[in-house]
Amino acid sequence: MIDKSPYVMTNSPDDSGQIAKDGDTFKCSVCGKEYPALTPATPSTDGRLRFANFAVWDSEGKSTKFCFDCDKDMWLKYLAAIPPKARVSLYLCKGKDGRYYAGPFHDNLRLPAQITHGRHNWRNVQRTDAWFTTPDGAHWHGINLGDNQILRASKLVS
Repeated sequence: MIDKSPYVMTNSPDDSGQIAKDGDTFKCSVCGKEYPALTPATPSTDGRLRFANFAVWDSEGKSTKFCFDCDKDMWLKYLAAIPPKARVSLYLCKGKDGRYYAGPFHDNLRLPAQITHGRHNWRNVQRTDAWFTTPDGAHWHGINLGDNQILRASKLVS
């Protein structure tokens, strides 16, 4: 189970904090595959960037490292564990197809979103409301304010 620590991108193959050298590898704690530690991003077949490795830090400072492909499942588990009304920070992105998606910053999890545009009531900046559903059937609502992609989202009470 994932704790509520933030996801941190790392290029250290172990918990020493040392910068990885050419040829270093890390082992994904989910799938068990070995990956090069010095691959900041490699293009995927759909043209999006794939970051090499991520880590979740526990309260004792130890990390659990996982690869890009397993990261999607980790995010889905994380979102499923969020209680209703608790907030998480995601990103609201517009795809090349013109549709909007909510998900983490590295774009490996795309949740289709329905949006409405308006103005914030006292800041007078653009407000975008987004509604999306995770694969476990939970409904979410998020708000984006201004000229950025940050989406403050919360799970709706069912």
